[in-house]
Amino acid sequence: MINLDKIKAGDAAETDKMVERFTPQIVILSYRLARNNAGIREDLVQAGLLALVQAARGYDAAKGAAFATFALLCAKRRMIDEWRRLTRNDGLTVGLDDAENIYTDADLDIGMMKRDLLAALPNILSAAELKVFLMKMRGASYAEIARALSNDKKTTTEKAVDNALKRARKKIYELYNAI
Repeated sequence: MINLDKIKAGDAAETDKMVERFTPQIVILSYRLARNNAGIREDLVQAGLLALVQAARGYDAAKGAAFATFALLCAKRRMIDEWRRLTRNDGLTVGLDDAENIYTDADLDIGMMKRDLLAALPNILSAAELKVFLMKMRGASYAEIARALSNDKKTTTEKAVDNALKRARKKIYELYNAI
């Protein structure tokens, strides 16, 4: 757990702990923004980490946002600003309209999103769709899933597996976009 009071007081060890915790998300966002330009990615990571530290120092829990949401949103916005500044005149600004939509607040913390999504699956998928989806996520082929779901009374085909997986994906996509 990150102690924001220590960070606000200037504790370098606690600041390092926070930076280590959020660096993976910042790096992922830099790859989304700068794609194939390592030099720009490095600048974006630096801008994101600086924004993260500033966000920790300026965070106010009374405003209702979780720290991770607030900090990553600040970092994302600073990185987008830096990306715009760095690519202003070199023809790389194509697709800039998509920059704001690279990540939503919900999916910046990938671990939290994955946990929340997995917790919601039993509520939105049928039992068969859930089995098919989880087996596919574990790397099973359509044939392996069909064999596992078949029993004495009923044979499951690969087409049935494909249909169940398509229904599951559609429901998950709808849930994801509703967040």
